[in-house]
Amino acid sequence: MRDVRLTGTITAMQTEIVTNRMICGAAHERTVLTVEDDSGQIEVIDQGACGKNLSALKAPMVKVGEQVDLLVQIMVTKNPESREAVVETTVRFLDRVRY
Repeated sequence: MRDVRLTGTITAMQTEIVTNRMICGAAHERTVLTVEDDSGQIEVIDQGACGKNLSALKAPMVKVGEQVDLLVQIMVTKNPESREAVVETTVRFLDRVRY
């Protein structure tokens, strides 16, 4: 598990309502942002009320095309059945780039 800071442009976003209360005890929004910079792109997840995003700015408040600063947590786990590595990147802090 690693915390990584990155800056990039939001190129896509999708928000869904997660109604499975087994995940964190309540229905919540889950937003997937695709962020791109000079080195490539990455999908990051903001779990809304059930997540670890400590900033006042939440993913549904930003728009495609905006530049953002992110602190993300990257976790790699292995699926015991297929031995395949699964990478999950979650938002810890989100802010708009200030010029």
